[in-house]
Amino acid sequence: MKGWDRVVEIGYQSPTGHIGLMDPMVGESDLPDLALGRKGRYRVRVHYREPEWEAGTPQHLLIMVCPGSGRGTVDYLPGS
Repeated sequence: MKGWDRVVEIGYQSPTGHIGLMDPMVGESDLPDLALGRKGRYRVRVHYREPEWEAGTPQHLLIMVCPGSGRGTVDYLPGS
């Protein structure tokens, strides 16, 4: 997990078979459905890299979704 500032994994249940991303300032995105239309329980892991303001680089997100029954939250790289 080197190179990331924060890595967190959570359990999520999709009763509709849809997992979508949304920016609260813009609304729904046109990104694909992360659940691929399949209802069930998932584990969602988010890797976050802070922006480097001086270098002009934006924040980076890597979002991984896989089937899984765990409901807890795991903080692999707690924020400072």
